[in-house]
Amino acid sequence: MASIRYWNKNIPVFIIKDVSKGNFNTKELERFLDVKIADTPFNKLGYYSKLFPFYNSAQNKRVLILDADTVWLCDMATLMEQYEEDFIIDGYSPENVKEEMSKWYFTEPGFTQHYPYYQYPGFLFNVGQMLCNTNVITAKDLDPFVLWKENPEPVIKNVFFYEQGILNYIIAQKILHNQVSCRQVNFHLWGWDKRVDEINIVDIQNKKGLPFLIHWYGNKKGLTSFLPGAKILSFYESYYFSMSKGKTLYQYACNLKRTIINFPAFVYESGKAFYYLFKRKEN
Repeated sequence: MASIRYWNKNIPVFIIKDVSKGNFNTKELERFLDVKIADTPFNKLGYYSKLFPFYNSAQNKRVLILDADTVWLCDMATLMEQYEEDFIIDGYSPENVKEEMSKWYFTEPGFTQHYPYYQYPGFLFNVGQMLCNTNVITAKDLDPFVLWKENPEPVIKNVFFYEQGILNYIIAQKILHNQVSCRQVNFHLWGWDKRVDEINIVDIQNKKGLPFLIHWYGNKKGLTSFLPGAKILSFYESYYFSMSKGKTLYQYACNLKRTIINFPAFVYESGKAFYYLFKRKEN
């Protein structure tokens, strides 16, 4: 959210707050970055959090839905204004489609048994970043897949990999029946992409943007300094803390607290870093 505000001070930003893993305080985020908490009927949405903008789509709104583990490298809102399609996704076409589907989207044999008429649209997409008109998918579309309650459950178990499989299936069906317009745009980089390490922080400081956002998907150990592209995360973190009264001291205290809480991970990652450092010297 700090990266969003760095590039765009005015765009409305809403947090879909999921407390299924425990409650957490967002008051500081709301105050520093002028963000709001989305009004959801349930507090524990889990993996289905990203479906809520569609479920609550009485009005047609154009929304950029992002995972929390993403940062902007430019004003993505302005970048996306040039596209008019209902869905803007960063799709891809894997060499082994069935293997990729089974790994990240649809569970077999359950999927084929229950949805034998599915037709692959020529691409798959990660739902951690997508621009969409929220009224093209409605509660009527979602209800056959999700039992809405605290800690939602799938209507049929062992078929979809949560919201990612569901959205890929629904979009494929709507494309098949000409019910939705969709455009594929390469607007994101994975956190481990080599291009991330080549990004010059000075360019970001000078607001020389790149037409991408970065997404570090997967489990985190709680320590951003050990992630690929850590310098970018550190820059936006410093920007965030620059809004606080204590600034540097407050940032140091927060980093120390984070390290203490995740101390086993800190020891492991530090040891791994030293090992590969000496390994490179030996070679």
